[in-house]
Amino acid sequence: MKKFLLLVFTIVSAFVCQAQINSKDSIVNVVAYFNKGDTVIYEYTHMTPKYVGKDTLYDINMKSKIQLVVLSASDEGYRIEYTPLGTTYASDSILTEFGKIGVKMGKATESIEKKMKPVFVTDEYGTLVKIENSKQIMSQWKKYADECVKYWYKEDPEMEKLIKKKDMKEMLLNSAKTEADLWNLYEEMFLLFGYHGQAFGMKDTTVANENGTTYVYSGKDQPDEYGTDEDYVVFAKQTVSFSPETVQALVGGKMEQLVGEDMVDSLNKVFKKTTGWPAIEVTNTHIVRYWTNGWPKETTTVKKLRPITGEKEEESKTRDFRFIEWTNRRFQ
Repeated sequence: MKKFLLLVFTIVSAFVCQAQINSKDSIVNVVAYFNKGDTVIYEYTHMTPKYVGKDTLYDINMKSKIQLVVLSASDEGYRIEYTPLGTTYASDSILTEFGKIGVKMGKATESIEKKMKPVFVTDEYGTLVKIENSKQIMSQWKKYADECVKYWYKEDPEMEKLIKKKDMKEMLLNSAKTEADLWNLYEEMFLLFGYHGQAFGMKDTTVANENGTTYVYSGKDQPDEYGTDEDYVVFAKQTVSFSPETVQALVGGKMEQLVGEDMVDSLNKVFKKTTGWPAIEVTNTHIVRYWTNGWPKETTTVKKLRPITGEKEEESKTRDFRFIEWTNRRFQ
Protein backbone atom coordinates (compact mmCIF):
# COMPACT_ATOMS: atom_id res chain seq x y z
CA MET A 1 0.00 0.00 0.00
CA LYS A 2 2.74 2.42 0.88
CA LYS A 3 4.25 2.02 -2.59
CA PHE A 4 0.98 3.18 -4.15
CA LEU A 5 0.78 6.17 -1.81
CA LEU A 6 4.38 7.11 -2.46
CA LEU A 7 3.60 7.11 -6.17
CA VAL A 8 0.57 9.35 -5.61
CA PHE A 9 2.51 11.76 -3.39
CA THR A 10 5.37 11.93 -5.88
CA ILE A 11 3.11 12.76 -8.81
CA VAL A 12 1.03 15.19 -6.79
CA SER A 13 4.11 17.09 -5.64
CA ALA A 14 4.87 17.91 -9.26
CA PHE A 15 2.01 20.44 -9.19
CA VAL A 16 3.85 22.84 -7.35
CA CYS A 17 5.49 25.18 0.86
CA GLN A 18 3.52 26.95 4.64
CA ALA A 19 -0.57 25.53 6.34
CA GLN A 20 -3.36 27.51 4.99
CA ILE A 21 -5.27 28.68 1.97
CA ASN A 22 -3.61 31.53 0.09
CA SER A 23 -6.58 32.89 -1.87
CA LYS A 24 -4.51 35.61 -3.51
CA ASP A 25 -2.20 33.09 -5.16
CA SER A 26 -4.88 30.35 -5.37
CA ILE A 27 -2.65 27.97 -3.43
CA VAL A 28 -3.26 25.49 -0.62
CA ASN A 29 -0.11 25.12 1.50
CA VAL A 30 0.03 22.07 3.75
CA VAL A 31 2.20 23.14 6.67
CA ALA A 32 2.21 22.35 10.38
CA TYR A 33 1.56 25.12 12.91
CA PHE A 34 1.74 22.87 15.95
CA ASN A 35 2.44 23.80 19.57
CA LYS A 36 4.10 21.88 22.37
CA GLY A 37 1.39 19.91 24.15
CA ASP A 38 -0.97 19.63 21.18
CA THR A 39 -2.77 16.30 21.51
CA VAL A 40 -5.02 14.47 19.06
CA ILE A 41 -6.57 11.01 19.46
CA TYR A 42 -7.44 9.23 16.23
CA GLU A 43 -9.48 6.12 15.45
CA TYR A 44 -7.93 4.10 12.63
CA THR A 45 -10.15 1.68 10.68
CA HIS A 46 -8.47 -0.85 8.38
CA MET A 47 -10.35 -3.39 6.25
CA THR A 48 -9.18 -5.71 3.48
CA PRO A 49 -12.19 -7.48 1.93
CA LYS A 50 -11.98 -10.87 0.29
CA TYR A 51 -14.80 -11.82 -2.06
CA VAL A 52 -15.98 -15.41 -1.79
CA GLY A 53 -18.86 -16.00 -4.22
CA LYS A 54 -21.57 -13.53 -3.20
CA ASP A 55 -20.17 -13.16 0.31
CA THR A 56 -17.63 -10.66 1.57
CA LEU A 57 -15.20 -11.76 4.25
CA TYR A 58 -12.17 -9.92 5.62
CA ASP A 59 -8.53 -10.74 6.08
CA ILE A 60 -8.34 -7.57 8.20
CA ASN A 61 -11.22 -5.77 9.89
CA MET A 62 -10.14 -3.76 12.92
CA LYS A 63 -10.24 -0.38 14.62
CA SER A 64 -7.32 1.02 16.58
CA LYS A 65 -6.99 4.17 18.66
CA ILE A 66 -3.75 6.13 18.71
CA GLN A 67 -2.71 9.28 20.54
CA LEU A 68 -0.30 11.84 19.08
CA VAL A 69 1.31 14.42 21.37
CA VAL A 70 3.71 17.19 20.35
CA LEU A 71 6.66 16.88 22.74
CA SER A 72 8.49 19.93 21.40
CA ALA A 73 8.05 22.62 18.77
CA SER A 74 10.73 24.90 17.32
CA ASP A 75 11.67 26.73 14.14
CA GLU A 76 13.43 23.55 13.02
CA GLY A 77 10.43 21.25 13.42
CA TYR A 78 8.41 19.06 15.76
CA ARG A 79 8.76 15.90 17.85
CA ILE A 80 5.53 13.87 18.00
CA GLU A 81 5.04 10.91 20.35
CA TYR A 82 2.84 8.05 19.12
CA THR A 83 0.97 5.99 21.74
CA PRO A 84 -1.30 3.03 20.84
CA LEU A 85 -4.45 3.05 23.00
CA GLY A 86 -6.08 -0.25 22.03
CA THR A 87 -7.71 -2.20 19.21
CA THR A 88 -11.12 -3.76 18.58
CA TYR A 89 -11.64 -6.58 16.07
CA ALA A 90 -14.53 -7.82 13.96
CA SER A 91 -16.26 -11.08 14.93
CA ASP A 92 -15.00 -14.38 13.52
CA SER A 93 -18.22 -14.74 11.52
CA ILE A 94 -17.06 -12.24 8.90
CA LEU A 95 -13.35 -13.10 8.94
CA THR A 96 -11.35 -15.45 6.75
CA GLU A 97 -9.21 -18.12 8.41
CA PHE A 98 -6.26 -15.81 7.90
CA GLY A 99 -8.22 -13.02 9.57
CA LYS A 100 -9.08 -15.18 12.58
CA ILE A 101 -5.41 -15.99 13.11
CA GLY A 102 -4.60 -12.31 12.79
CA VAL A 103 -7.04 -11.47 15.58
CA LYS A 104 -5.44 -14.04 17.88
CA MET A 105 -2.03 -12.64 17.14
CA GLY A 106 -3.17 -9.06 17.59
CA LYS A 107 -4.85 -9.66 20.93
CA ALA A 108 -1.78 -11.47 22.22
CA THR A 109 0.54 -8.59 21.38
CA GLU A 110 -1.47 -5.56 22.46
CA SER A 111 0.11 -5.25 25.91
CA ILE A 112 3.59 -5.27 24.35
CA GLU A 113 2.70 -2.84 21.57
CA LYS A 114 1.39 -0.31 24.08
CA LYS A 115 4.87 -0.13 25.59
CA MET A 116 6.38 0.95 22.28
CA LYS A 117 6.06 4.72 21.85
CA PRO A 118 7.95 5.91 18.79
CA VAL A 119 8.81 9.60 18.56
CA PHE A 120 8.47 10.98 15.03
CA VAL A 121 10.56 13.97 14.03
CA THR A 122 9.37 16.40 11.34
CA ASP A 123 10.87 19.46 9.71
CA GLU A 124 9.37 22.94 10.15
CA TYR A 125 6.62 22.18 7.64
CA GLY A 126 5.50 18.96 9.35
CA THR A 127 7.17 16.66 6.81
CA LEU A 128 8.17 13.37 8.44
CA VAL A 129 11.95 13.09 8.68
CA LYS A 130 12.91 10.28 11.05
CA ILE A 131 11.97 8.16 14.06
CA GLU A 132 14.02 9.56 16.92
CA ASN A 133 14.06 6.42 19.08
CA SER A 134 14.18 3.87 16.26
CA LYS A 135 16.94 1.80 17.91
CA GLN A 136 14.90 1.50 21.10
CA ILE A 137 11.78 0.48 19.17
CA MET A 138 13.71 -2.12 17.18
CA SER A 139 15.13 -3.54 20.40
CA GLN A 140 11.64 -3.73 21.90
CA TRP A 141 10.42 -5.40 18.71
CA LYS A 142 12.92 -8.23 19.13
CA LYS A 143 11.51 -8.93 22.58
CA TYR A 144 8.00 -8.62 21.15
CA ALA A 145 8.73 -11.18 18.44
CA ASP A 146 10.13 -13.75 20.85
CA GLU A 147 7.33 -13.40 23.42
CA CYS A 148 4.56 -13.40 20.86
CA VAL A 149 5.73 -16.47 18.98
CA LYS A 150 5.99 -18.44 22.22
CA TYR A 151 2.48 -17.35 23.20
CA TRP A 152 0.84 -17.99 19.83
CA TYR A 153 2.21 -21.51 19.41
CA LYS A 154 1.41 -22.43 23.00
CA GLU A 155 -2.20 -21.24 22.60
CA ASP A 156 -2.66 -22.75 19.14
CA PRO A 157 -0.26 -25.65 18.37
CA GLU A 158 -2.01 -26.11 15.00
CA MET A 159 -0.21 -22.99 13.76
CA GLU A 160 2.91 -25.13 13.37
CA LYS A 161 1.16 -26.82 10.42
CA LEU A 162 0.64 -23.47 8.72
CA ILE A 163 4.05 -21.96 9.37
CA LYS A 164 7.01 -23.23 11.36
CA LYS A 165 7.69 -21.46 14.64
CA LYS A 166 11.22 -20.49 13.63
CA ASP A 167 9.97 -19.12 10.30
CA MET A 168 7.34 -17.01 12.05
CA LYS A 169 9.90 -15.55 14.42
CA GLU A 170 12.29 -14.79 11.56
CA MET A 171 9.50 -13.08 9.64
CA LEU A 172 8.65 -10.85 12.61
CA LEU A 173 12.29 -9.99 13.24
CA ASN A 174 12.80 -9.11 9.57
CA SER A 175 9.85 -6.71 9.68
CA ALA A 176 11.72 -4.35 12.04
CA LYS A 177 15.41 -4.65 11.26
CA THR A 178 15.89 -1.07 10.06
CA GLU A 179 14.27 2.31 10.54
CA ALA A 180 12.86 1.99 7.03
CA ASP A 181 11.05 -1.16 8.19
CA LEU A 182 9.49 0.76 11.08
CA TRP A 183 7.88 3.22 8.68
CA ASN A 184 5.88 0.31 7.26
CA LEU A 185 4.77 -0.69 10.76
CA TYR A 186 3.50 2.84 11.44
CA GLU A 187 2.07 3.57 8.02
CA GLU A 188 -0.81 5.58 9.50
CA MET A 189 1.66 8.41 10.17
CA PHE A 190 2.40 8.53 6.46
CA LEU A 191 -1.34 8.56 5.70
CA LEU A 192 -1.83 11.53 8.07
CA PHE A 193 1.24 13.61 7.27
CA GLY A 194 2.24 12.50 3.76
CA TYR A 195 1.21 15.79 2.12
CA HIS A 196 2.89 18.13 4.64
CA GLY A 197 5.44 20.41 3.04
CA GLN A 198 3.66 20.46 -0.31
CA ALA A 199 1.66 23.15 -2.11
CA PHE A 200 -1.37 22.54 -4.34
CA GLY A 201 -3.21 24.76 -6.79
CA MET A 202 -6.83 25.56 -5.83
CA LYS A 203 -8.30 23.89 -8.90
CA ASP A 204 -9.06 20.54 -10.51
CA THR A 205 -5.91 19.18 -12.12
CA THR A 206 -5.50 16.03 -14.20
CA VAL A 207 -2.18 14.65 -15.38
CA ALA A 208 -2.19 11.79 -17.88
CA ASN A 209 0.56 9.52 -19.16
CA GLU A 210 0.77 6.21 -21.00
CA ASN A 211 -0.02 4.23 -17.83
CA GLY A 212 -2.95 6.19 -16.42
CA THR A 213 -4.11 9.45 -14.89
CA THR A 214 -3.79 11.37 -11.63
CA TYR A 215 -6.56 13.76 -10.61
CA VAL A 216 -6.00 16.28 -7.81
CA TYR A 217 -8.33 18.75 -6.11
CA SER A 218 -7.46 21.06 -3.24
CA GLY A 219 -9.39 23.88 -1.63
CA LYS A 220 -11.72 24.80 1.20
CA ASP A 221 -13.06 21.94 3.26
CA GLN A 222 -16.76 21.24 3.64
CA PRO A 223 -18.33 23.04 6.63
CA ASP A 224 -18.75 21.13 9.87
CA GLU A 225 -19.47 22.03 13.47
CA TYR A 226 -15.77 21.98 14.36
CA GLY A 227 -14.43 23.74 11.27
CA THR A 228 -13.32 27.22 10.42
CA ASP A 229 -13.37 29.14 7.17
CA GLU A 230 -9.71 28.30 6.59
CA ASP A 231 -9.95 24.51 6.99
CA TYR A 232 -8.95 22.76 3.77
CA VAL A 233 -8.85 19.44 1.93
CA VAL A 234 -6.56 17.66 -0.54
CA PHE A 235 -8.08 14.96 -2.79
CA ALA A 236 -5.97 12.77 -5.07
CA LYS A 237 -7.15 9.92 -7.28
CA GLN A 238 -4.74 7.90 -9.34
CA THR A 239 -5.67 5.28 -11.93
CA VAL A 240 -2.94 3.05 -13.31
CA SER A 241 -3.35 0.31 -15.92
CA PHE A 242 -1.11 -2.73 -16.24
CA SER A 243 -0.87 -4.36 -19.65
CA PRO A 244 -1.48 -8.10 -20.15
CA GLU A 245 2.27 -8.55 -20.68
CA THR A 246 3.02 -6.83 -17.37
CA VAL A 247 0.37 -8.85 -15.58
CA GLN A 248 1.79 -12.10 -16.96
CA ALA A 249 5.32 -11.11 -15.94
CA LEU A 250 4.20 -10.23 -12.42
CA VAL A 251 1.91 -13.19 -11.71
CA GLY A 252 3.22 -15.02 -8.67
CA GLY A 253 4.79 -13.55 -5.56
CA LYS A 254 5.21 -10.03 -6.93
CA MET A 255 1.65 -9.82 -8.14
CA GLU A 256 0.29 -11.15 -4.85
CA GLN A 257 2.15 -8.37 -3.02
CA LEU A 258 0.69 -5.84 -5.43
CA VAL A 259 -2.97 -6.82 -5.56
CA GLY A 260 -3.51 -9.64 -3.08
CA GLU A 261 -3.73 -13.42 -3.40
CA ASP A 262 -7.48 -13.42 -4.13
CA MET A 263 -6.99 -11.04 -7.05
CA VAL A 264 -4.33 -13.33 -8.50
CA ASP A 265 -6.79 -16.23 -8.19
CA SER A 266 -9.46 -14.26 -10.03
CA LEU A 267 -6.99 -13.29 -12.75
CA ASN A 268 -6.10 -16.94 -13.25
CA LYS A 269 -9.81 -17.76 -13.63
CA VAL A 270 -10.23 -14.98 -16.19
CA PHE A 271 -7.15 -16.26 -18.03
CA LYS A 272 -8.75 -19.71 -18.42
CA LYS A 273 -11.74 -18.11 -20.17
CA THR A 274 -9.76 -15.98 -22.60
CA THR A 275 -7.00 -16.33 -25.15
CA GLY A 276 -4.54 -14.27 -23.13
CA TRP A 277 -3.83 -12.54 -19.85
CA PRO A 278 -6.17 -9.67 -18.96
CA ALA A 279 -4.96 -6.19 -18.20
CA ILE A 280 -5.80 -4.81 -14.75
CA GLU A 281 -6.70 -1.34 -13.56
CA VAL A 282 -5.69 -0.09 -10.11
CA THR A 283 -7.39 2.97 -8.62
CA ASN A 284 -5.96 4.56 -5.50
CA THR A 285 -7.85 7.40 -3.82
CA HIS A 286 -6.44 9.43 -0.94
CA ILE A 287 -8.28 12.28 0.81
CA VAL A 288 -7.02 14.33 3.74
CA ARG A 289 -9.00 17.02 5.56
CA TYR A 290 -7.08 19.54 7.69
CA TRP A 291 -7.70 22.16 10.32
CA THR A 292 -6.18 25.53 9.56
CA ASN A 293 -3.24 24.75 11.88
CA GLY A 294 -2.24 21.79 9.71
CA TRP A 295 -3.46 18.99 11.98
CA PRO A 296 -5.28 16.32 9.94
CA LYS A 297 -8.96 15.93 10.83
CA GLU A 298 -9.41 12.73 8.89
CA THR A 299 -7.98 10.77 6.01
CA THR A 300 -9.50 8.15 3.72
CA THR A 301 -7.49 5.79 1.52
CA VAL A 302 -9.13 3.29 -0.83
CA LYS A 303 -7.49 0.90 -3.28
CA LYS A 304 -9.72 -0.71 -5.95
CA LEU A 305 -8.87 -3.18 -8.68
CA ARG A 306 -10.59 -4.65 -11.70
CA PRO A 307 -9.54 -6.92 -14.57
CA ILE A 308 -9.99 -5.57 -18.10
CA THR A 309 -10.95 -8.48 -20.34
CA GLY A 310 -12.42 -6.72 -23.36
CA GLU A 311 -15.45 -9.00 -23.16
CA LYS A 312 -17.45 -7.16 -20.52
CA GLU A 313 -17.06 -4.36 -18.02
CA GLU A 314 -15.69 -6.00 -14.88
CA GLU A 315 -16.66 -4.57 -11.50
CA SER A 316 -14.05 -2.53 -9.66
CA LYS A 317 -13.77 -3.96 -6.15
CA THR A 318 -12.26 -2.48 -3.02
CA ARG A 319 -9.15 -4.36 -1.93
CA ASP A 320 -7.93 -2.10 0.86
CA PHE A 321 -9.81 0.54 2.88
CA ARG A 322 -8.26 2.78 5.55
CA PHE A 323 -10.02 5.56 7.42
CA ILE A 324 -8.50 7.69 10.19
CA GLU A 325 -10.71 10.14 12.07
CA TRP A 326 -10.02 12.33 15.09
CA THR A 327 -12.06 11.57 18.21
CA ASN A 328 -10.50 13.95 20.71
CA ARG A 329 -8.22 16.98 20.45
CA ARG A 330 -6.54 19.56 22.62
CA PHE A 331 -4.65 22.38 20.92
CA GLN A 332 -2.44 24.72 22.95
